Amino acid sequence: MKQTAILIFLLGGILSEGRAQLQKNNMYVGGNVNFFQDNFNRKDTASSFNSGESVNKNNSFSGTLNYGYLIRTNFAAGALFRYNFSEQFYSTDNKTSSSLWPKENIGKYHGYALGAFARKYWPLGESMFAFYLQTSVSYGLGTYTSRQAFLENNSGEYTYRNTGRKEEILTLKMTPGLVYFINDHFGAECSMGNITYTSTNARYFYEEQQTGESNGSNLRANFSVSAFYIGLNYYFGRKF
Repeated sequence: MKQTAILIFLLGGILSEGRAQLQKNNMYVGGNVNFFQDNFNRKDTASSFNSGESVNKNNSFSGTLNYGYLIRTNFAAGALFRYNFSEQFYSTDNKTSSSLWPKENIGKYHGYALGAFARKYWPLGESMFAFYLQTSVSYGLGTYTSRQAFLENNSGEYTYRNTGRKEEILTLKMTPGLVYFINDHFGAECSMGNITYTSTNARYFYEEQQTGESNGSNLRANFSVSAFYIGLNYYFGRKF
C-alpha cells in the first residue's frame, strides 16, 4: 500500500493538471514548418545510355497553419490549412542518344489541404513543458509537373516532354510532440514523427492530355528527419 501511494504521488508530480494556457475556453493560433534537402552525385557504368556523372537534388517544404480551441482543460480541437512544395532536379553529362533515358528532369509539386484536428496535452509537472498527441483529418489537392530533356539523335539538339499528375488526397494522421511555453502567450513546439494513412485518386497527363488514372491507399510510420516539424503558437487571454 505504501509503495502504491508513493507511485501515485510521483506520477501526479510528473503529469500535472494543466498550465494556464491549457485551461478550458482558451484559444490559440500558430503553425509549424518542415524543410528537407537531399543532394547527391552519382556515377553510373551499367550501360552506354545512362552511364556518366549525374547530379540529383531534392528539396521539400511543408507548412501548416492551425487554429485551436480548448474545449476542456488540456484538450483542444480546431482547424488547419497545409501547404506542401517539393522540387526534384536531375541532370547527367551522358551524351549518348536515347529516347528512353532523359538527360535532364525538373519536377515540381504543389499541394494544398484543409482539415480538422484534436489535440491532447500532458503537462510535465510545474515545468514549462508539455507532451501532446494530435490526430487530424484533411482533404487536399496536389499537382505535379515534370519537364524532361532527351537527346534523341546525334545533332546535339534536345527534345522536351512534359508530364503531370493531379491528385485528390484524404489524410488521417497521428502526431506526437513536445511544447515549451516561452511566456504567458507563446509556445514553441516540435513534432516527433507521425503515423499517416492516405487515400489518393490521381490522374496522369502527357502534354496536357490525360493518359490514365489510379487510386490507392498507404499506411506508414515515419519518425525520420523528414517528419520533424518545428512550430510556434500564440495562446490568447491567459496568464500564469
